[in-house]
Amino acid sequence: MKRNILISILIITLVSGCNIFDWTSEKDDEAFYEGMELFNDGKFAEAKTKFAEAIESDPERSDFRYYHAKAVVFEANLNYFAMAQNLVKIDTATVMNIKLPLYTKEPDLTFAQDAEHKNRIYQASLICHDDLTPIYQEKTHGDIQAQDIYFDYAILSLALALLRLRDTNGDGIITTDDFYFSIYKSSEGNYTFDLLGAKNYLSTPENRQSFNRTLLKSVDYLADGIFSVLKIFHSDTKYFDQQDLQGLLNNIKNAADRYQMDDDKDNDGDGRIDEEILNGIDDDGDGVIDEDVGIIP
Repeated sequence: MKRNILISILIITLVSGCNIFDWTSEKDDEAFYEGMELFNDGKFAEAKTKFAEAIESDPERSDFRYYHAKAVVFEANLNYFAMAQNLVKIDTATVMNIKLPLYTKEPDLTFAQDAEHKNRIYQASLICHDDLTPIYQEKTHGDIQAQDIYFDYAILSLALALLRLRDTNGDGIITTDDFYFSIYKSSEGNYTFDLLGAKNYLSTPENRQSFNRTLLKSVDYLADGIFSVLKIFHSDTKYFDQQDLQGLLNNIKNAADRYQMDDDKDNDGDGRIDEEILNGIDDDGDGVIDEDVGIIP
């Protein structure tokens, strides 16, 4: 009898010292498994709350972050697979007007309705991107590894690259207060902002600097997305044309560089600084209109 008691004590002692069995008593794991039950029952809002509790207890646990993001997606009823299909349909035709998925206003919606629709996707994408970034950067521990979320991270980053353009003032919310820029595609295949249509919006230094930050942040998201895609497929072009993806990144990066305002830099490489006037005319004769814009007269 005493021997059995000693063996039981020994087993309990050994088990309590093994990290692999921590889930049996850790509060954060209890919240996680409660969240999983709620998620499987289709109660996504409640599951999200439980996963958030688990993250608070251990922010570096990849499982907690991944399933919190998953609950956010399901609660928002988003179809990122369909979104991915639209995101990779890069238009290479020579056209002057181009529809950018997730940016261009939906034709059957008013501007207010479209802003609300885009903001719903934007908010969920921001949360999910924040959840997955530490996993992608290999700063977490747990069952979910960086390579497991490359696709998710790529789609979220590409989506945010376009949605960030809609959040012109960078306050983290897409509303009708944000200016909707028309974006065109030149005959050379470069993306161009219709800044003349935004002359009133860009009349203040604050809005010009906000516009600069919008462009730069959009490029950051786009680069994250493309690099993640390349990590997935390497040389496989069955699903993604790498040249098109790289071309899109180069085009938008170049546009972001050219259209930085009041930055005292020669963004367009013509030897002059902020020389363009916002007038819809190619003042410096370089084939691009209203780029490298300085103080608006």
